Amino acid sequence: MGRVSGVASIQLSRPILRAGRFAGVAVIWISPEHLGKLLASFQTVPGDEIGLLDSEGVVLSLSQGSALAKLGGRKLPEPLPFVHAGAPAHGLYRGSSFADGVERVHAWHLVGETGLVALVGLDSRLALAPLEQHVRRAWATVLFLAGALLLLGAGVIELLLRMSRQQRAVERSEMRF
Repeated sequence: MGRVSGVASIQLSRPILRAGRFAGVAVIWISPEHLGKLLASFQTVPGDEIGLLDSEGVVLSLSQGSALAKLGGRKLPEPLPFVHAGAPAHGLYRGSSFADGVERVHAWHLVGETGLVALVGLDSRLALAPLEQHVRRAWATVLFLAGALLLLGAGVIELLLRMSRQQRAVERSEMRF
């Protein structure tokens, strides 16, 4: 909340340096609603989410229409892979959304040294569907090849047993003569 306006806003600030010396601060205030509209303008599939969080996991802004939009200003429940000391600058995780329970693949990226986290959540069913098709085909191939290998192995064992029986029969025949 802005101290003067009383309106929720996101403040972004950067130091201004001249010849390596501090000369002031540039500050930009952005309303979460305006940022939400901007995020919603990105081409996504319905149910996908794009958001901006702080390094503590507090939702600053999310694409409008997002199920998480109602969580604006609230901290997301732990565990979040980017909310601990030494967290990587970017990564992926898969989990259920905190707002609507839909399983999503989430990607995050820490935005420089701002302490902000860009977060994108894609519906797992849609995002992973092509990959899951490939996995099913790969499993079918593996199962087919494993079955063929088992049949080949059984055939070799049968041949060895037949040869062994014939060898014993020859030995018995030789002993009789």
